[in-house]
Amino acid sequence: MKGIVERISHTVNMNELVFDITLTLSAFILYRLVVPKSGFLFITTNLTVIIAVIICAQFLISLLLFGILRNYEEMREAALAGNSRVSQHGNGISERINTWLIKAPLPGVVLFLIICAAITGLFILMPMKAFNIIDQITIQAADNDPNRFLGMFISFLAGSAVILPGVLLFKINEACMRWFFIVSIPFVYEFLAIPFSVVYFAMLGGALGAILFVLITAGVITGIVLLKRHFLEDERIPSPILKKFSNLSRTWIIPFFTALAMLVYNEMSLASAANELVKSNLDVNTLNIFPLLLLSGIIPIRAIMLLSPPVRLINLVISAITLVLFFTNIESVLGRLSGMITLP
Repeated sequence: MKGIVERISHTVNMNELVFDITLTLSAFILYRLVVPKSGFLFITTNLTVIIAVIICAQFLISLLLFGILRNYEEMREAALAGNSRVSQHGNGISERINTWLIKAPLPGVVLFLIICAAITGLFILMPMKAFNIIDQITIQAADNDPNRFLGMFISFLAGSAVILPGVLLFKINEACMRWFFIVSIPFVYEFLAIPFSVVYFAMLGGALGAILFVLITAGVITGIVLLKRHFLEDERIPSPILKKFSNLSRTWIIPFFTALAMLVYNEMSLASAANELVKSNLDVNTLNIFPLLLLSGIIPIRAIMLLSPPVRLINLVISAITLVLFFTNIESVLGRLSGMITLP
């Protein structure tokens, strides 16, 4: 089995393949088998569920983007040192393209800017569904109601989910500094949200609530610092073990769970997208819903994966087939979704 996987990995990027297969099979099972019999599973107005899905999706996508950036950094560093792995990623035109993508400065700058935009969009756009509900709660909240500060606490959670992966896993070097620049907007919001989050918990649980929030936050930060300094950067864990786990995570675990999280978030976004179309007197069909679903992140994230080196033609073909199948599966339930929309 291991030999088969290794042979396949010489012709296809396994992380992209795992993401595509997971997304395709999950969408088929959900929209072809589950929804027609049991209805939509994840279309909900339960704020706790929405926040949990958003935070999980943000964390996993951030991990995925971190892996892409780190892989590029490692490949470029190896190439500049004369130990390029480009020859493993195709031949002929494909090899020349990947050589240019890895060695030339411009593709790295473009990849950096795209990931920066993706992280910012991930932080700002993904929680919008939660903020729409929170806005209604805040409007109705009295002056002494802690829900007046709920939005700031959600910003704190969202910022943590986006910032944490790179801060935890990048070593303290230029790559880590670049990650801090990428997450600069979430980091500023995170800093501003902390005092309001303290107030939120103080109003919920008095002085004890505020103290517990501060202690838990400080404990998490301390734990991250100790983990980085005493285990990851000092290499107290044998490097072969870390390398094996890192490769397993980047190739299999993170793409698998990211695809699942984005599928769940995508279904949550379907209701909002369909509602906007009905309000605008437009048909709820694939053509109209496609631009609105761009905000769900599946297409932008898949494009970043596809265009980051090493680029392989077979992954391009597989991703195109995956997206066609994905939207075909969604189209099969749009009629049912349209019937659920009721306007005041």
